[in-house]
Amino acid sequence: MLNQFILKAKNCSKSIEKSIPKVEKQKLKIISLLSFNSIDNCYSSLFSIFKKKKFVIVSCEKWLLTLLILFSNELAAQPTDGKQNGYTYFYFSSGRVSSEGVMKNGSPEGYWKNYYEDGTLKSAGNRNAAGTDSVWVFYTLEGFLEKSVSFKDGNKQGFEKLFGKKGNLLEEYSYDNNKKTGSGRYYYETGELFKEVNFEEGKEEGRGYEFDKDGRILTILSYKQGFLRSIERINRLDNQGRRTGMWQDLHDNGRMREEGTWNEGKKNGLFKLYDRKGEFLRFERYLDDQLVMEDETSFVPEVHKEFYDSGELKMVGSYKEGSKQGVFREYDTEGNIISSAIYENNVKVGEGVIDAAGKRQGAWTIYFPTGEVRAKGTYVDGKREGDWTYFYKEGKTEQTGRYKNDLPEGSWKWYYASGKQWRDEQFRKGKEDGLMTEWSEEDEELAKGEFVDGLKNGPWFMEVGDHREEGEYVDGEKHGVWNWTLDKKEIIFTGEFNNGIPIGKHKFFHPNGKVKEEGKFKGGERHGDWRHYQEEGTILYTTHYAQGIITKIDGQRIEEN
Repeated sequence: MLNQFILKAKNCSKSIEKSIPKVEKQKLKIISLLSFNSIDNCYSSLFSIFKKKKFVIVSCEKWLLTLLILFSNELAAQPTDGKQNGYTYFYFSSGRVSSEGVMKNGSPEGYWKNYYEDGTLKSAGNRNAAGTDSVWVFYTLEGFLEKSVSFKDGNKQGFEKLFGKKGNLLEEYSYDNNKKTGSGRYYYETGELFKEVNFEEGKEEGRGYEFDKDGRILTILSYKQGFLRSIERINRLDNQGRRTGMWQDLHDNGRMREEGTWNEGKKNGLFKLYDRKGEFLRFERYLDDQLVMEDETSFVPEVHKEFYDSGELKMVGSYKEGSKQGVFREYDTEGNIISSAIYENNVKVGEGVIDAAGKRQGAWTIYFPTGEVRAKGTYVDGKREGDWTYFYKEGKTEQTGRYKNDLPEGSWKWYYASGKQWRDEQFRKGKEDGLMTEWSEEDEELAKGEFVDGLKNGPWFMEVGDHREEGEYVDGEKHGVWNWTLDKKEIIFTGEFNNGIPIGKHKFFHPNGKVKEEGKFKGGERHGDWRHYQEEGTILYTTHYAQGIITKIDGQRIEEN
């Protein structure tokens, strides 16, 4: 086993010369270390000069240059071709160890360690003649596990995992011959799956998904040869935590169970239902969360009719397995429809008049499946018209407003179950248009701003979690400088946007006002150096981005294949 300790000697050439007589008495030749271009060259010469001696000490006036060379039986038999064998150290110019491990025939073999210049372990793993092999671990300068990678003969083969400073998994991939393949997964700091993307030949391909922390899919991504082609946002919640927009629900085996559109937490429109194999079953149509009609292939109705004593039709409706299902109509003796009702599994979900053409007319009442009144309003030729009121199950008003040709029009007001006003909003031709204000149950403003033709425009502010976001919108996109504040005082973020795309320098702050993170955006992606700071203001680390991709951490390049 070979142990070598070298302390850097400065300006000691005269002392070395004075030492020559001592060494000559031992019939040895001295060669100044300062004449060598590299530590490796020095080693080779020392092997040839001192291979029969155990150690040599050379003293200087201000520095002590110590060479301690111990030879094992293996090292004593150095090959004549000059190739190194045995346990070997490599050094920085400062004299600190840069790496260590076994050399065999001049090539690294077995377990190796690499270090930062301050002595902190940088990476460790097995090597063979072809390069890195088996599992390697990499650490930051602060000593945190940064990533773990599986190699074979110098190429990434198998898994790669990237970690946060708390040891939490942030990203994981599979590799085949240095190229990403299969599923790549990204995680929230708290451990929940954030995004999953498929890779082929090292590039994103096909569908990818983004998830909320509760596991529901939020975004469907479509990739082609590494380029993002489309984004579909689904399974979203409004400010009151209610389902809104397109939703896709899955069976427990991950296959599609149901998909359709929600509005203010209620099913509205056509829904598709699938079996556990993902095969289509049927359509269902909903209005304000009430099943209006299943598609005609869903079941064969059992039509029930009742007649007046005089023979005229009095009532007609359909049954499914003994339960009322669908529309029931009641007629007077002259054949006029005097009332109608819609049933779902024997429960009345709507009541009013449905004419012979199947259109709702006049005053209607919509019910919850449990029988409570859900909404009241008027239909004209199947479209909502005039004033409508929606209720909580307990009977208190949830929202009020007017429809024109089945579209919201004018002022709409929303209320908490406590009776306090929640939102005041203006509509024109079904789109938000005008001032919108939201309040908490304590009457504190939570959001305020103008809509123009359904898009946010002008100054806005919104309370989001523990902070307030404030800035300006242009045609629904953030534009200009935006600030985030805590308690409406301490700024915790400031940055500029151009039509929704972040540009220029962005800064995040600790609650004490010190910068937490800062860097620049280019083309909507992080670019260049981003610096991260501790609360007292000292720098933690620096990440370097190239168009949104981290390429260096504290100057250390990250290999990407």
